[in-house]
Amino acid sequence: MNWISPESRLTAVNSLAMQLDYYFDISNLLKDMYLRKHMNSQGWINLDFITGFYRVRALSCGDLSVIRDSLDHAGQFEWGVVERDQNATPESSKTKEAVSSEEDSKSELTETEAGSSEAAELANPIANIKIRALAEPLNWVLPESDRDGCGLDDAVPTTIHKREELQNPEVEAEAETEPQSAEPFEQQASSSIPESIEK
Repeated sequence: MNWISPESRLTAVNSLAMQLDYYFDISNLLKDMYLRKHMNSQGWINLDFITGFYRVRALSCGDLSVIRDSLDHAGQFEWGVVERDQNATPESSKTKEAVSSEEDSKSELTETEAGSSEAAELANPIANIKIRALAEPLNWVLPESDRDGCGLDDAVPTTIHKREELQNPEVEAEAETEPQSAEPFEQQASSSIPESIEK
């Protein structure tokens, strides 16, 4: 059940984005071995794992859509959705009979089953989402013997999303306007000095 009012939802999304950014900030990753233990070989962590953190549960009030929306407001990590067949056992390890029976069952998928899977995705908007640090993600990966839980799952997202750098255009715009605005100011200052003072 959603306990967040529409008025406070944006605040919750922004607060949660800042909290998630904190987890993936370099200063935290240097000391947070528990988080790093759950990174896979490419630095990805299941978002489901992070939603179990106390601060994430508190800030989101248990609303998974708030967690999903916060991903678009954070800037310290990238995220993506893992396709379902990546989680399946590779075909090379299956018998030909098992593969053919799976193909038959897939072709017999009814509209009801398809509708129920869509409903499940709506019920859990963060299913199969993984996130990882934006800055040097492989630097934080521990050896496989030190990894735990989702750190042993090597599935990776097919499409990677990250927040567009919103600050760079502003910084560039400020840098461009500062020299231009400084020049007229100096001209204005020199022209406003009374002639008696200049002499």
